[in-house]
Amino acid sequence: MSGKFSRFVIPAVACAVLMMAAIASATVTEEVLYSFDSNNSTGPRDKLLYSSGTLYGTIPDGGPKSNACTLGCGSIFAFVPKTGGESSYRVIYNFLGGRNDGSSPIGNMVMDSAGNLYGVTSFGGGCGGSGCGTVFKLTPSAGGQWTESIAHSFSEAEGSNPQAGLAMDSFGNLYGTIGGGANGYGSVYELTPNADGSWNELEIYHFRGLADGEYPRAEVTLDSAGNVYGTTSGDNSQNGSVFELTPSSGGEWTEHTLYDFVTATGCNPMAPVWLDSAGNLYGTAEGCGHYAEGVVYKLTRNSDGSWTESTIHAFGETGDGQNPQSGLTPDSQGNLYGTALRGGANGGGTVYRLRPNSNGTLSETVIYSFSSTVGDPTSVFSGVTFGGGTTMYGTSSGGGTLGNGAIYQIAQ
Repeated sequence: MSGKFSRFVIPAVACAVLMMAAIASATVTEEVLYSFDSNNSTGPRDKLLYSSGTLYGTIPDGGPKSNACTLGCGSIFAFVPKTGGESSYRVIYNFLGGRNDGSSPIGNMVMDSAGNLYGVTSFGGGCGGSGCGTVFKLTPSAGGQWTESIAHSFSEAEGSNPQAGLAMDSFGNLYGTIGGGANGYGSVYELTPNADGSWNELEIYHFRGLADGEYPRAEVTLDSAGNVYGTTSGDNSQNGSVFELTPSSGGEWTEHTLYDFVTATGCNPMAPVWLDSAGNLYGTAEGCGHYAEGVVYKLTRNSDGSWTESTIHAFGETGDGQNPQSGLTPDSQGNLYGTALRGGANGGGTVYRLRPNSNGTLSETVIYSFSSTVGDPTSVFSGVTFGGGTTMYGTSSGGGTLGNGAIYQIAQ
């Protein structure tokens, strides 16, 4: 069932004194575009992918029931939002689980220049029990049909049960993170396509725990030189870290820990980093910080190759969001947007904006507070996605008209 179920309007709050007059007159509207039904026990938890007017996303369960998945193995959907009309929602693939297919899709997807979709499942594939997880490919064909194939099934030796999606470089190589691996603390892997359509998998780094970092839970970020950046949720202090992997001409990779979080600066980073044009990294940590409710941080590269951390925003003041688990999304004006899982004016989490100031700092403004009102999204784990303009789209794993999650839009 799709349709326009609810609309909420709030005044935007000024994020700097010089901008107060302009911002106070602006409004932000939130609208639920689609509510998931009882076929899914929970709605989507991951960021939407936008391409040519269509949003693509993952649902971790639901679909046909089977011995492999009593609640369904999950699915991939396509959603076309319509301005002033009925939106279009359809499932483009239902996973089957077992040894020959994945189950429980998780993390963001990527799309190549031919329009193929790539993503990750936490389970399924050819190792024991419920499977170690897979990387899948969805290929579009005439008539709107999609064909699924498994690019790689993970083994226990490689790592198992990935918790994050993919990044793609300009050559079509795929990168991701996974648990387990040679040392048991997680790994970063690369998938390289062959001419015959098969893929080669290589674990480019195995974390060693403690000071080296452990348990990567987020997608990685690539720069133009081929370096890989990411986060681990644990490290020597158990607060988490930010790392860089640098390739060499011989195919080896060198890992550098760029920053180890301490309680005062944040802990448990669950989201990928965002890389700006100057080479600075921005991200979120779910907990700790000044108010113990999470932070937005920045890492600045110094001329000697070291990095300096600064807290852009500490969550937890009255009316502010709490516990950000999503990454940051930039717009064309230099603003950054994200979601907080809890807090806000109504206690149900927030969508926030970070606006740059003339002195180089950024000011945070809550632009929408989710509530317990029937129909409003709840449990917003994922970040927002721009849809070809200033309108943002996101998902929730709960709430909506039917209580099983929703697709919503934020217009400003």
